[in-house]
Amino acid sequence: MTGAKNRQERRQPQRDDRLVKPRKAKSSIGRTEVQVDRDNILYASAFRRLAGVTQVASAGEGPLLHNRLTHCLKVAQIGKRMAERLLRSTSQAIIAGHGGLDPDVVEAAALAHDLGHPPFGHIGERVLDESVIEARVSDGFEGNAQTFRIVTKLAIYRPDTLGLNLTRATLNALLKYPWLRAEDGKKSKKYGAYRTEKRELAWARKLCKSADSRMCLEAALMEWADDVAYSVYDVEDFYRAGKIPLDRLVNSEAERKRFLDEVFAHWKSEGIEKDEDLHRKALNNLQSLLFRVFTESSG
Repeated sequence: MTGAKNRQERRQPQRDDRLVKPRKAKSSIGRTEVQVDRDNILYASAFRRLAGVTQVASAGEGPLLHNRLTHCLKVAQIGKRMAERLLRSTSQAIIAGHGGLDPDVVEAAALAHDLGHPPFGHIGERVLDESVIEARVSDGFEGNAQTFRIVTKLAIYRPDTLGLNLTRATLNALLKYPWLRAEDGKKSKKYGAYRTEKRELAWARKLCKSADSRMCLEAALMEWADDVAYSVYDVEDFYRAGKIPLDRLVNSEAERKRFLDEVFAHWKSEGIEKDEDLHRKALNNLQSLLFRVFTESSG
């Protein structure tokens, strides 16, 4: 009975599992399996290419702006620190109930999370999706799904292995949208894998309950860190590129109203539902902060 139980435990999906088991045991240099993931992502050619992908303008054009590579480095730093803080402030029972938490997993997923995203953000993504659909490929194009394809199939790690052969935990943490593309609804717009990677998606999600379509805790932290990072430097980049007149927004209430009215009109035309009062308050808070910063720096 004990032997049968032990065999059953061995068959349970483990966080350190890899799709392809390495032929030879790695030399012991003190790294965990997830730290190996992190290092392989960092040295991948797909990661280096992110230096040429920007949100606001072409790389090398105009003022010095953030690119996807600097963005991923910042998301990794923020996400890892958030995970460490959560581990210190939350009981282990609660953490275990949510599938576990490893700051290194959050860091690795954050480094890889934008590998498949095209230049010019969601606009570039939408144009590519339309082009692929026109070519009669039903999955279209989605940056998160392309990231999953890169790490599982396209990136070069070893000549005898597809993709980076990441651990199950890191792959699961990459899945902000852990489902395939649906015919309609929200899941037709954002999805985490193409049908060509259906097997790899199912394999990664075995760490979660079968009926649970939510992202795991580590993916949630990675997404939160992503939001924090781009929300801060997008304002800086758009100001440097002359797209957001922060100087006028600080000093003119009429300018702030005109700016927000145009933003809300654009959102409505795109079918985007947002809380207008909340965003007006947020911009007023930003105006107060910027006014204080500008006053102190000029004083």
